[in-house]
Amino acid sequence: MTNPGSAGRVPRRRPPTRGEAGPFLAVKLDAPSTSSVALGLISLAALAVALFVPPVAQPTGYHAFADSRPWLGVPNFLDVVSNAGFAAAGVAGLVVTFTAHAAFKTPMERLPYAAFFAALVLTALGSAWYHLAPDNERLFWDRLPMTLAFMSLLCAQLADRVNARAGALALLPLMLAGAATVVYWRATERAGAGNLVPYAALQLLAVASLALMVVVRSRYSHGGAIAAVIAAYLAAKLGEHYDRAILDATHVVSGHTLKHAIAALGGFIVAWMVACRQPRPGA
Repeated sequence: MTNPGSAGRVPRRRPPTRGEAGPFLAVKLDAPSTSSVALGLISLAALAVALFVPPVAQPTGYHAFADSRPWLGVPNFLDVVSNAGFAAAGVAGLVVTFTAHAAFKTPMERLPYAAFFAALVLTALGSAWYHLAPDNERLFWDRLPMTLAFMSLLCAQLADRVNARAGALALLPLMLAGAATVVYWRATERAGAGNLVPYAALQLLAVASLALMVVVRSRYSHGGAIAAVIAAYLAAKLGEHYDRAILDATHVVSGHTLKHAIAALGGFIVAWMVACRQPRPGA
């Protein structure tokens, strides 16, 4: 029997409990699992590229950079000294990683960032060494730390946006995988049948995964700065591609020198993000 007083009354909606969550909250809670699936698909795509794309050797003219001008007895001066930006960004980042106490909820979250900034310092050394006398053997020491930087930054974003423990645990395996692609490339070059494909596939994995991470809300403020880091990477690649054209246009600086400066700027952006960020309430 219906209560007469209840006629025409709209039943009050019970607020969702903590376990149920409303529609908006449900999307937010499901985002990490969706991201994990997407990251898995990107990883499979990169693996397929590495395994099934025909080998591509290092182009023979790669080491013929536009700006070979010496100065103060240093050959290829600007391409060499422009690597100082990587060292400066790396040192600044290491300082903020270990002094910005509010930037990390747990100590293990510092590890990928510390690895990233340390890799930037090593990139400065390896790239400067390479540009003093460019060849494949020296290029190995340029690419190795750069690959470690890519992998550690990916792990840092995995920790910030998907799962802190997963980001820390993935650090060593991904860095070893990155190093393996560079070691494999050098081994194939020494054997006379160079293959850059696994190295390129790993870069594709890192950049595509970071781009995906941008749309996943970080547990910290200033997380959107990663979009600027990706933009800096793409701009640096453009500088590398138009190395000669930029030198011909400016008569001062080459595209490759600008590549170093812009890529180092990306490192400074990450350091700024770590220095400024705070945990988001409830994250």
